[in-house]
Amino acid sequence: LKFNNKNISFLFLFLTYVIVALSWEVYEYIRGVIVYSDMSKWIDSMMDFFYGLLGVLLFYFFKKKY
Repeated sequence: LKFNNKNISFLFLFLTYVIVALSWEVYEYIRGVIVYSDMSKWIDSMMDFFYGLLGVLLFYFFKKKY
């Protein structure tokens, strides 16, 4: 995948996403936006991670194809 004339690997995109996603979840926890006392909050975090990962996959494959 080329972006601004630089090669970008899927691993780089994935690791960047993981760092951003984990940072966001920690931020929410510290600010008290989300409290992990019941299972629904954990499910919310996992769904956030899943949808973000889906976005990374779609971006990578569509950008690589076109």
